[in-house]
Amino acid sequence: MFRMAAARGIVKPFPNGEILLFSTTMALYLYIVKRHGFTKDFVSAAFRFIFGKDEAKPRVKAIESYSTEQGIERKPISTVEFPLNDIMPNINTLLDEAGSTFFQRIWTTTKHTSCSHTSSCTQYCLQGFLRPFLIGYLAFSGIRCFSMSKRLLHNPSFLLRLLTEKKTLNLGLFLGGFGGTFRFINCLLRWVFQEDRPIYAIPAAFLGGLFMKFFPSSTLSLYLMWKLIENGYLLGIEEGVLPKIRGSMLMLYAVSTAFLFYAAVLEPHNLKPAYLKFLTRLTHNKIGEINRHVLDIFGTHASRIYSDFWPELDLKHTSRVFQESVLLWLIH
Repeated sequence: MFRMAAARGIVKPFPNGEILLFSTTMALYLYIVKRHGFTKDFVSAAFRFIFGKDEAKPRVKAIESYSTEQGIERKPISTVEFPLNDIMPNINTLLDEAGSTFFQRIWTTTKHTSCSHTSSCTQYCLQGFLRPFLIGYLAFSGIRCFSMSKRLLHNPSFLLRLLTEKKTLNLGLFLGGFGGTFRFINCLLRWVFQEDRPIYAIPAAFLGGLFMKFFPSSTLSLYLMWKLIENGYLLGIEEGVLPKIRGSMLMLYAVSTAFLFYAAVLEPHNLKPAYLKFLTRLTHNKIGEINRHVLDIFGTHASRIYSDFWPELDLKHTSRVFQESVLLWLIH
């Protein structure tokens, strides 16, 4: 619909629009998650697996009130051991003699009382980058290795180049940058304002979404936008704010299918190539065997990508005007 509007001059396309759409969508989506928790759909499961569930919903107030009622005193988390101790056993002695370094103090600092994670804020933010980065990097590396398996069999040395290419790192940088930034902004705002609030998810997710610059995808942005609309609608039904419309899914599917087939016939150049390829396969190429030259009169440039196709017509079943037009075309 946006491409059709742009082709008619109603709207103007702008660069990196999918990044802005993704950032805005994730800001609202994670605000809902932080306020109401994850749902049981595929997107929520993927987010829990990649980014964790510590920011899903605030539980600090409930824990504090319960602890107060039960007379339980909350204690700060235990100090996390410096990760190089096993490799360099003498480092503790050096630190004791010289005093705790700035880095060690940051690494082992107790988290803010309003933070729901169990580790220190520094480790929490670092894990928020490393885990999604490794998941994205390994997943995309596996996909690229599988797609180039024949080349790798003939030239195994190509594997190192493949694993170190910038293109291979982009998905990991996108996911890692998003996860790390989201956690860092949330922790920073908790330290500044001394409390945890769902509204923090909006600037945190928006800034983290800008890392989509490394791996831009309009498909992902649009899919998440529609999942946001779906979750918002279902949440509105649960809260009693929106009505539950019977047959809404059926009507949405019917309207969407009709819209896609309309575009595939009258302006296929405005469809995403993947959609057009799917419809062509679905109709056994019948969608490509339409005489779009006669549809150009409507001004949608229907024959733009099918300019070389002319149907083989039996003149016995054509109008006299058409026959005369063909005759004039052959003469000229």
